[in-house]
Amino acid sequence: MVGDGFTAAEVEATLHPSSLPKWQPRGTYDEADIVSLTPGPRCLTLMGRIVNFYRWKGPSKKPPAAKGFLKLKVKDDTGVIEVKLWYDKMDYKVRLGQLVSVWTVHISNVDASCMTGQASALTTSIFPENDNSSYFLVHEQSDDGTLCKAPSGYREGKQLPDLMTLKDFVEGGSEVLYAKILVCIKSIGGRKTFNKVTTKRGYQAEKVDIGVFDETFHATLQLWFCLAASASHWKPSNTILLLQNPGLRGQWKPIITVEPKTCVEVDPPITDATWLRGYGQSLVKREHVNPGFPEEVFDVETALTSERRVLFTIADIDQFCGLPLYANTPKSSCKHCEKQVELGINPKMVGTMTDETGSIACGKLIWSKTAWEQLLGRNAEELAECNTNVLKYMEHRLLFLRFSLLFGWSQEIGRLVICRVQIH
Repeated sequence: MVGDGFTAAEVEATLHPSSLPKWQPRGTYDEADIVSLTPGPRCLTLMGRIVNFYRWKGPSKKPPAAKGFLKLKVKDDTGVIEVKLWYDKMDYKVRLGQLVSVWTVHISNVDASCMTGQASALTTSIFPENDNSSYFLVHEQSDDGTLCKAPSGYREGKQLPDLMTLKDFVEGGSEVLYAKILVCIKSIGGRKTFNKVTTKRGYQAEKVDIGVFDETFHATLQLWFCLAASASHWKPSNTILLLQNPGLRGQWKPIITVEPKTCVEVDPPITDATWLRGYGQSLVKREHVNPGFPEEVFDVETALTSERRVLFTIADIDQFCGLPLYANTPKSSCKHCEKQVELGINPKMVGTMTDETGSIACGKLIWSKTAWEQLLGRNAEELAECNTNVLKYMEHRLLFLRFSLLFGWSQEIGRLVICRVQIH
């Protein structure tokens, strides 16, 4: 009601809560690995990570009070089980890679007609809102990122079975049953909503295009509908995905899809994933136009007051370069993830610098906030408010200006960083 004192968000949270009330099991529930499960009645507690899911919406005859369900694939270090999570008013917020626990009283076989290529042969059905013998919990605060992450069949120091390169997968490997590929996130596109496209159940079509790569090839991973929200928690050149049984469309511009039989594991703790993450980050060091200045790495005050200071020439040092997001304000919204991003002064504002031994090209250095203020006489916010006359004055002032730079080498970003500026 209008004017009842409640906001629309508060009303929505009451009508469609995102988490269940606290629950105390009435009996004893045995903790079990998925690989040890057998069909039949038994009070069990299962823990694993979500590797695939989709949402089904519509009235149900059994159970009669349900408005729909989430069909989840939950995986631990030993295997995968299908969990049908029925809901009425609950609005479960789940994503790929989340650690969850399931309390159930019965395990069943998956329908034989749906078995081909499936990672799981067992299923369980729960309705926590209507059945006190079952429960579902998402471990948001207690997940340290280590539990239930090892791929099934993985042995330390051994090649993961059926793992192939992205290039081999695109060039015919997608036909192999249980094929696996390991890819690194390159870019995450914006979430696109198709107003004129809906499912039979009335869901509006939504997708995210994600650039992925390994050392052999590049492709696009598409996440549709409820899977699309998972991408907002991933980081380019850092997040690694292990995909088992993904789909493939196209070859010259390959598109990888998540099918009902697909398992998506996020940041698996395997040697190949560690190597691929390092490979991806090494590319970023050469591509990023303005990485963040590494604060609290250098003891600047000690360096400034030291009795012995080493003078380096430009010929003594080397550089890398990078990828941009430009705006005329200190903060701007990212077109891909729609988040507010705090921007730094463009390093290319300083042109080529020379001494008697060589030169450093425009935009190669990463400047601290203090260094920018010492060089320009103002901070980023003040610079953004300058009119063209002031900017022209600054341009003429910087041309042929003689100064010394207190610099350091950042191993993290692979660049020279300027800590302080002394103008002569």
